[in-house]
Amino acid sequence: MFASRGYPPQQPAAKSSPENLVRFATLDIFRGLCIVGMVLVNHPGDPAQVFAPIRHVEWHGWTLADLIAPGFLWIVGVVVPLAIGKHLTAGLSCGRLQLTILRRSVTLYALGMLIDAIPVLDYLAREAAWAEIPVLGILQRIAVCYMIAASAFLWGGLRGVLGATLACVGIYIAVLCAFSSFSDRADPFAPEANFATWFDSLVLGTSLNSGQRLITALTGTVTTLSGIGVGCYIGAGRGAGKKSLLLVLIGAASLVSGEVLDSWIPINRHLWTPTFVLITSGMSMLLFVALDHFTRWSPFARAVEPLTVIGRNPITIYCLATVVYGLTTSVGVTGSRGDWVSLWTLGYEQFLRLNLPPRLTSLAMTVIYIMAIHLVAQFLDRRGWYIRI
Repeated sequence: MFASRGYPPQQPAAKSSPENLVRFATLDIFRGLCIVGMVLVNHPGDPAQVFAPIRHVEWHGWTLADLIAPGFLWIVGVVVPLAIGKHLTAGLSCGRLQLTILRRSVTLYALGMLIDAIPVLDYLAREAAWAEIPVLGILQRIAVCYMIAASAFLWGGLRGVLGATLACVGIYIAVLCAFSSFSDRADPFAPEANFATWFDSLVLGTSLNSGQRLITALTGTVTTLSGIGVGCYIGAGRGAGKKSLLLVLIGAASLVSGEVLDSWIPINRHLWTPTFVLITSGMSMLLFVALDHFTRWSPFARAVEPLTVIGRNPITIYCLATVVYGLTTSVGVTGSRGDWVSLWTLGYEQFLRLNLPPRLTSLAMTVIYIMAIHLVAQFLDRRGWYIRI
């Protein structure tokens, strides 16, 4: 639905201080940066021509590209205490809020399934399995993690967050140990057959031909719970300097811990291992503090205004970018040599005429695409249309 003109949404009087207005801007910039990053990584001009930092690592390890989706999950968590606190102050009951959380999660999950179906429509026409549509795509994962994390905070506060974190990590480790006990595989983190795909076959059977890795929803939830903890902390009545210093220390400690533990539990995006949670949550904290600091500097705030505009309608802009990309890669024409060519590829061929290096050409097309998406975000922002799920 559409929110009324004016952003950010009205907050209780106690939250309308300049400090909190800066923090709202930081949230928008962070979200906008995540959306731009997702488009940059997921929609290259040519998937085979991508610079290493914005290409997902094949298995163990991480690159900048691997930090983006967890960063969005993390910032979703940061917003949860602010949103729930506002609704509770307005007099809504916990029961009503739980129904709202459930409705949002179901809507977001259904939206994710619908959007992820678009790129495989031409394959489905050739009798491909519906399993090509991921159960845990980006929006689906956000929906599941948000529902679990927000519910834990709603009913249990910080104790609920801590309890949910321990439960999620505990179940994850239990499945890992069960795999080690009942499987003849020596390495539970091997790419060809690991404990996550073993768990999928145990729960879902063999009907899904693409590894869904359902177990990773648990550690993905821990990423969101980490954000909730930070959201509670920055909303407390402490000085901004002390808050930033502690977040920097925690973020740095999280990074170091993840790298140290990598020898025992590899940093792996596909399996969303606990070490991956430590790395991504730590990086998100450090980035949030940096943005929060520089946003107070007017030239920086003006420079990142495009990110702010996108961050005010993040889900809408992500859906638009994904749908357009899905359609242009699924719909095509017969080329001059008689072969089928997608509309996206036709557009990329025009960029090839610039005679730039292939990777730079691919990046240039994606940047132009992001600029076009920004124009839509700017139109919505100027009209005061903020679409909420």
